[in-house]
Formats: sequence, structure tokens, C-alpha cells
Amino acid sequence: MSHRLPALSGGAAAARRGPGPRAGRAHVTDDPETVRGRLAAALTPLVPAELLTPALDTVDDLLGVTPGQARAVTYWWEVLLSLARRQPVVVAVDDLDRAAPALRRQLATLVDLADERDLPLLLVATGDRERGVAARRGAGVRLSPLDTISSGRLLRRLLRRAGQPTGLAPRLIAVTAGNPGRAVAYVRMLTALAGLARPGRFGADGDLAALPVPEGSVGSSRRGWTVSAVVRARS
Repeated sequence: MSHRLPALSGGAAAARRGPGPRAGRAHVTDDPETVRGRLAAALTPLVPAELLTPALDTVDDLLGVTPGQARAVTYWWEVLLSLARRQPVVVAVDDLDRAAPALRRQLATLVDLADERDLPLLLVATGDRERGVAARRGAGVRLSPLDTISSGRLLRRLLRRAGQPTGLAPRLIAVTAGNPGRAVAYVRMLTALAGLARPGRFGADGDLAALPVPEGSVGSSRRGWTVSAVVRARS
């Protein structure tokens, strides 16, 4: 499963490899009905109705700052814990060091509940340990940049998916620096700018190094890639 829980600001995402909830991916720009429909389609076969139905009724609270947010979060805790009863669940959170204290407390409570019930639920987060990400015991893993061959392969795949010339891959290798998050962000930005087809405008004959760095795609050398970017790029 890879979908946003937008009210848990700070880039919270629950991610699980394999069939099922992954199809329920939603984005922060989606309206409540779209989010509710995708989550219902993905989770109905996996979560008991008595847990899922009240959780789906709280989607509006999750998408905005409302008094019902705390209640909504408890419902979605139970949904995730129910999934963990079926099979292992990974909750992946980007930039936890920049998240609100409330989000950290909510995630800590979720992990504690899973521990108490002996359920296979794992929290994976990116962020600077020096800035307080590791508020609880955990292991740190540093991901090395992709090598040139792997970067080129990833970029060609992303460009092909976006309907853009794969010949741009060698030019993008230098500016993405082996970071899958950068690769995803640059391809999206190039596509959004619709500049690839215009001579001299960041196309095959333009200067890709002149492109602005996509916001949130780089981070410090300590932060490395974002979890969701790696999941999206390699799926």
C-alpha cells in the first residue's frame, strides 16, 4: 500500500509491497470523495467492515484541520493494525524530522499498539537523526546513490512512462546524482514544463543543468533519498 494520510502532515505514507492496498494510492490534491473511493476499493477485501466503514467516514477530517482529527487517527490506527494481522505492514514516513510533534506521537502510539498486540508493523522514516527523528529506539540505514548504469536505467524507465524522449537520460544522470527522488522530480518537472519539444528549452539541445532543483527532492547528504520516492521509482 502506498497512499497519503494528508492530515498527518510531514509526508506520512503507509506503504506495503504486493497486491491490495497499494492500488489505493491517493495524493494530497485529491478531493475527499476520490480518496474515500480509492481507499474503499483497496481495503474492502482486507479490512473488516466494522473497522473500515467508520474510518472511511473520517476522511474529511484527515484532509483538513478539524476537531475530529484525533478521532479519525484512532480509526486509521485500527485499520493499519487490522492489515498487520493479515500480513506484515510497513508504514513509511518521509522527513519525519520536520513533522509536527503530534505526528511523531501518533506514530509512536501506533508502533506501541502493534508491539503490545505482537503484530508485524514496522515504521520506516527518513530524516536527520541529529534533529530528533530517533525519538525511540531504532536502526539507521544509509542508502548509497545509484551507480551510473542503474541511474540511466531508472531515468529511461521514468522518461518512457512520462512519454518523453529516453535520449535525455544521459543528460539527466549528472543532475540527479544517483538519487531516485531527484530522478522522479526532474522527469515530472520537465514534463510539466512541456519544454522538451521546444528547441533550446531544456530539451536534447538545451542545458539541463540550468533547470531549477525540484523542491524537496534533494535534501542534505545525511538525509539521502525519501522512502516514498524509492518505492515509487522502483515499483
